[in-house]
Amino acid sequence: MLLTNALLATLLFLETPTARLAIDAARGGALVSLVDKKSGREFINARTGPLLYEIRLGGGSKALISEADARDVTVSREENALRIRSARHEGAALRVECRLWVDASDLPPAGDTAAASFPVFRASIEISNGSGAELQTVRFPCLTWSNHFSADTNGEFLMLPRNDGCLVQDPGSQNATPQSPYPGSASLQCLAWYDRAAGLYADLRDANGWMKMLGVERRGDALRLSFLHGVPRSETASYLLPYDVTFGTFSGDWQTAASHYKRWAVKQAWCRKTLAQRVGEGEMPKWLLDPSLFYVYTARGILGSNLYTNRMDRMLPQARAWKELLGSPVVLMPCGWEKKDIWVTPDYFPPLGGAKAFAQLNQDLHREGHHAFVFLSGLKWTLEKRLEDRGVRVDQWADFSNRGMAWATVSTQGVVQIDGAPDRDVGRNASICVATPMAREILLGNTLAGLGLGLDVVQADQIVGGGVPVCWATGHGHPPGYGNWAAKALYALYERIRREGRAAHPDFAWSMEEPNEYFMPVLDTVHARDYAQGRWPRDGRTTIGIPLFSHVYHEYQHGYGGDSCAVSDKKGGNTLYQQGMNLVCGRAPAVAVWTRDYDPATTHPFQIRLLKGHLELWKTKADFLALGEREESRDLPAPRLLLKFWQGSGKPQRELEVPAVLRGAWVNARGARGEVWACIADAAVTITNRGEAVTLEPGEVRWRE
Repeated sequence: MLLTNALLATLLFLETPTARLAIDAARGGALVSLVDKKSGREFINARTGPLLYEIRLGGGSKALISEADARDVTVSREENALRIRSARHEGAALRVECRLWVDASDLPPAGDTAAASFPVFRASIEISNGSGAELQTVRFPCLTWSNHFSADTNGEFLMLPRNDGCLVQDPGSQNATPQSPYPGSASLQCLAWYDRAAGLYADLRDANGWMKMLGVERRGDALRLSFLHGVPRSETASYLLPYDVTFGTFSGDWQTAASHYKRWAVKQAWCRKTLAQRVGEGEMPKWLLDPSLFYVYTARGILGSNLYTNRMDRMLPQARAWKELLGSPVVLMPCGWEKKDIWVTPDYFPPLGGAKAFAQLNQDLHREGHHAFVFLSGLKWTLEKRLEDRGVRVDQWADFSNRGMAWATVSTQGVVQIDGAPDRDVGRNASICVATPMAREILLGNTLAGLGLGLDVVQADQIVGGGVPVCWATGHGHPPGYGNWAAKALYALYERIRREGRAAHPDFAWSMEEPNEYFMPVLDTVHARDYAQGRWPRDGRTTIGIPLFSHVYHEYQHGYGGDSCAVSDKKGGNTLYQQGMNLVCGRAPAVAVWTRDYDPATTHPFQIRLLKGHLELWKTKADFLALGEREESRDLPAPRLLLKFWQGSGKPQRELEVPAVLRGAWVNARGARGEVWACIADAAVTITNRGEAVTLEPGEVRWRE
């Protein structure tokens, strides 16, 4: 930004040891500059607004109000803070007060030279609304920057806390980037944009589950931070953002940013106990830490020439075959176990084949050391599902009208929200509001029914990261619209499920699809997808999956390697990569064949070697891989492999270069350090590390301390 004398007269500055920001009093307090001192980079594109806040009103003469509309603005300095007061706005009777400051507690301790210990600015906003229009959402702060920082656009990355974690390469060239709800598919509350020279970091310091959206959005030739805060209806006349926002500049990569966020995150209530403490105190089942393979083999699937036939009698032989092959028990997931069809909810029982046969299967699994696991399709209610080629015809409209409609999530107009298509997934469906008795009946009632038939693990599938639709009903016992009531209701429900489930079955484990920090204390494990590239939730032309959640929270949250990690009787492709990622990211091993007619004994020897190595390390190095803390981990000096990942029907494959030997670095509770290597190439690989030449065979796993 060119600082003329006229401009300098209206600017006020705030500084940390690494960055300097400027606001322009003549532009309503717009945040017009944020400079990284080390690199000299300017992170703000001051040509594109808004540049401080954007307020959405329902009704009234103007829907969007920003600092550009502010009138009678005063800016004052108070020690290490700047306060911007706007007495009114053109088009709406709003008073807004923003405060930007440097908090001493955010400064790195004296002598701390760790890359992750960078200082930040804090920000807050308070609004008094006399317009008579409803205050709906607040976008704050509105940091806006140019599409590209340098000519090396492939060296620019956007870190997103989407589920397990994502990087978007060259984000300025993308038409759109994901906007993720929190709680929900935003598992954390931090973002970072960086290249080799410098980076921009921002996070939210919310420990109470308030509804919001996180992301980055395009604004012409610029992009802006998208922290969109939902305003509860009870606070539309007077609203104070119930948590602080922080932002600043840094040097490093996504691991640097994640380590910085962790400094705050581990002090929150969701980290009051580590996994080791929870297991040691009997809060969660110890068997989750034992070496076992999570395995998906559908109850409705292919046998010989028969399509989608009942395969329940194949479950026990499948578990036996894997145990004989790998020497470890199986956590068996017979997806498609439901009464009417896979994902048809909430009328699950009796399961496919009948309650007696299902209970006998689980009893037989237990007798041979295995565990039984099913998914519940969240809080969805299948209204109709039709798959003509499989003879599936489900119509549950009448039952929904009689029992479910009163408890369904409704829109701002009070209309029940209907989603989905009859020929896909759950089918045409409605969602049940999480705060209602019907939600308890669906999740708690069905979990207890399953435990009564011998299940060990039940998962709240399709409640991704604890995200549920915003409900605007006035008769469900919660405030309509935004707030943190949904997170609290889901947390309480999960807590009750675990309490009553453990009373019915001491080794019961409760799971959720994809992680979220807020719910960690009321989960025993989570469905993780650190192995996934190219497809949801790592979809997008230049999106790369990273173990972001694992980096921040591994020692607090157990996770298993998902329901779609590949396994086959063939070498090549990306199968070894997926299995290896589960290992180096500290996830319990998992593979899936879904509807395929598969004989575990035919698994390719390279994959057998890797899976055996994973299970052995899960036993001998559990203090690292199951209970330890992930450290910043750089690629080994290994050859690169060009792998192709399926992105969906009709889409080109996602090409990605990865090292032939994957690496994960860990520290245990005693402070000892170790790292795990996994060779994912089809031929032996020799690398030189610390002056030592090391050769690994395909699928070989190596532990180094």
